Amino acid sequence: MNDGIVKVKNASYARYEELLIRRDVIAKEGFRYQLEYLREFGELMSESFEAKIKCIEKKKIIAWCQRRINRGQKIDGNLLDSYINNVMADYYDRLKEMLERNDRLNKGTPISEYTFRKIKNVYYKIAKLIHPDMNPDLKDDERISDLWNRTVVAYECNQLKELEDLLVLVNGYLESINYSHEDI
Repeated sequence: MNDGIVKVKNASYARYEELLIRRDVIAKEGFRYQLEYLREFGELMSESFEAKIKCIEKKKIIAWCQRRINRGQKIDGNLLDSYINNVMADYYDRLKEMLERNDRLNKGTPISEYTFRKIKNVYYKIAKLIHPDMNPDLKDDERISDLWNRTVVAYECNQLKELEDLLVLVNGYLESINYSHEDI
């Protein structure tokens, strides 16, 4: 028995879904190119940033010393070191992050075509279940939002194991809230 429900194919919806998938594929390609760019030039960028930090540090030292001289104060090495350490801490943290990211990228290995296709497949399974555009009634659920954000990060970082784990979590959560995914 039909119960009065009419299933209709909407060409606009199919086109919309196709565009979403195409957008994700292009975003994934862009991410891969960005990773390659960083692998190629990341070390040079880090060296350049490090040189800029040294210049900034020298300028801050000169400015601090000039202020002390203009006020008729002595230049105390301990005070200068303390001031520079405080002022430059953020720059050094950013440099450390850049160097760590560069090391991670250089240690990373390219993935096989098989693994790439499997990653894509698992990602699309999750997207059909919880993507905010595909299932707007789930968009306000914090747990779904968290799972979707984790899915996007795992997909962009080519983490097949994480995606597979997330698929299990998504299915389990949807079961726990008695959510049924239907294509209408």
